[in-house]
Amino acid sequence: MRMRRRLEILSMPRRRLSLFFRQAARGGWPLGPIDYAAAEESDGDRLLREMRLEYDYDAVELEILEELIGNLDAWGFLKESAIAIAKRVGATEKQVHAIRCDLQNFDACGIGSCDFMEFLRFQLAKKISSDGGEIYRQCMRAIGPMNMGGDFIRSMRRLQKTISEPMFAALMECFGKNILRIHPRDPESGDWAKNSGTPDICASITADGTVKIDIPSDIGEADLAMAEQSNKRWACEFCAAMAMRQETLRKIGQCIFGHQIAFLRHGIPQLKTLKQIQISQKMDLSPSSVSRALAGKYAKTPQGTVPLVDLARDDLKKSSIYVIHYICTLMGESPGNYFLSNQKIADLIDEKFDIRFSRKTIARFRFTHF
Repeated sequence: MRMRRRLEILSMPRRRLSLFFRQAARGGWPLGPIDYAAAEESDGDRLLREMRLEYDYDAVELEILEELIGNLDAWGFLKESAIAIAKRVGATEKQVHAIRCDLQNFDACGIGSCDFMEFLRFQLAKKISSDGGEIYRQCMRAIGPMNMGGDFIRSMRRLQKTISEPMFAALMECFGKNILRIHPRDPESGDWAKNSGTPDICASITADGTVKIDIPSDIGEADLAMAEQSNKRWACEFCAAMAMRQETLRKIGQCIFGHQIAFLRHGIPQLKTLKQIQISQKMDLSPSSVSRALAGKYAKTPQGTVPLVDLARDDLKKSSIYVIHYICTLMGESPGNYFLSNQKIADLIDEKFDIRFSRKTIARFRFTHF
């Protein structure tokens, strides 16, 4: 039982440890599984929380906002009509349109549009009002009579064939990372991880060229002292489990980043293959412990925050950061590359970088968010 609990703590990503600690400190070690997905804040919850802080809505308006955000699809388009939402919450259609306007004008500009063309016109109108460029007015006139159905990617491919290349390049400037979910990497921080704020391992290179590994924790000595007062036996077990987790992660981090020091210095193209069985043999750990320690964890490095498991692959074509690096490099060369077919992207990467990915590999990682 004691070893099972220690392995349970080892398997937990840092972002879940705090939640586990709070629940366990109140009632002892949880016997059943914790629903972490329900406890963690989703993108919709974050948007709702931020808009509630920005706008002073009454109870009805808040209910409308919750319905609008709850009916957004993966691209940020509204799946339900304003009339249906108004009937469901007992409000007028005018009220729903007013809240939807606030949603469209919020930080994630354009979210809440009913279809692709409405979103496109909204983005262009915002750009014209802020910059006033003639190219954006030309784009607005060009797409005015168009009526495009189908999904987002198909619509963009049709649009790319319809308008001139300068116009298409101008349109691409209108798209932020809010709806066009092609770049999972944050261009400012370089982070690949969705949960990059809570890395499980921090790796850096010291002045003398050695690798330094830190294992951050959100649970301090004061928290453990309070837990010990309420349940001394549980607190002792938790401290032992945490000590095992920290030591195991440190050993694995030293092994991985000692092997991937070229990646720390020069970036993703310098990644090397590394089998998990090699880590277990070198660090004298069981293969299952290595697998548990890697799953769901993130490492903060000079190259950004990356999934730890992607640094220990026996085939680099299985590494999401490796594949996405080349996809994003290719797409960054020209706006027209964004909406090429998966096979065409694979062929261009092979031609430019002499690295062959299958069409299925491109399709798997092209729109990945970590």
